Amino acid sequence: MKIEKTIRDAFSDQLVINERVKVQVESGRNLFDENWHFVSRLKSDESFALKVEAGLCDENLVIDDFYACTWVVRNSSEIAKATKIVEDNFDVVARRPLASDKTTNRPTDFQFDDLRMYVRLKPGYAGSTEIHSVIFEIQIKTFLQHAWGIATHDLTYKTDEVSWARFRVASQIRAMLEHAELSIERFESLAGSQIIAKEFDDFVGIHEIIVQLRSRFVPAALPKDLQRLAKVIGSALRTLGVTVEQCMKYLDEESNIGRGVNELNLSPYSIVIQAVLARHSFKVADLLSKAAKSRYFRPIRLSKSVNVPASLNSLVPKVITTF
Repeated sequence: MKIEKTIRDAFSDQLVINERVKVQVESGRNLFDENWHFVSRLKSDESFALKVEAGLCDENLVIDDFYACTWVVRNSSEIAKATKIVEDNFDVVARRPLASDKTTNRPTDFQFDDLRMYVRLKPGYAGSTEIHSVIFEIQIKTFLQHAWGIATHDLTYKTDEVSWARFRVASQIRAMLEHAELSIERFESLAGSQIIAKEFDDFVGIHEIIVQLRSRFVPAALPKDLQRLAKVIGSALRTLGVTVEQCMKYLDEESNIGRGVNELNLSPYSIVIQAVLARHSFKVADLLSKAAKSRYFRPIRLSKSVNVPASLNSLVPKVITTF
């Protein structure tokens, strides 16, 4: 694209100072939640020229989004938190939309209206006072909004083909994602709806194992992902033909004599299974027969540190494998 000299010169001037702003902004990324996603960009000369020629600049050909960055939060409930961080650490000049509870879109419209805040660096940021006058854009959006933007932007905005149908499809996708966002925000209340508030035996068992583990182990001994631990324990108990109630009884018996939860060198999984192996009266022949007949049978994996009673040695490695 041919670009007039006046615009090229204005672009070059703004590129230099906005590169310095970019460095300062991105040095403070630790202000935000580590689970959020961050992207940024500087305007290209072509995009800058088109914006200037559209009149979207001031009398000095300065635009307010030469540098722009986006913080992508997990869901809509975190937008307010991100907004507060921006307000506390930057000088907010303007925002669009003007308020989170106001919109210019009709209820039948599904256009781009993600939160955009136009800000300046506060004096506390390093560098000359010149960079503190530069206005730049911070967008705050959810992962679903971000995905919609990535998937549809070049298909609808940066294309030679102007098509009502293309924009219609993009809007339909946006509407579906907004419905998904609403479902996420109201997750707990929707999960309590009578339509889907049903019990599933596998989940009931997993929940029961989690409750029982929490009541016996100190929090530091348990993983953050308790659901996965409970699933692995549940699978092992099904293989061994032991109920959750029996399992916890055995664990308590082992704990009462100084083993069980008092073990220092075993994981919670190993402690639980070791207690079952030590206390349960197994029908070894039945377990071996089950392992031989079922093509979907999955042996229990155990650390070699787990004490397997000599009476159960015949289960290794058909029912129990060690690592």
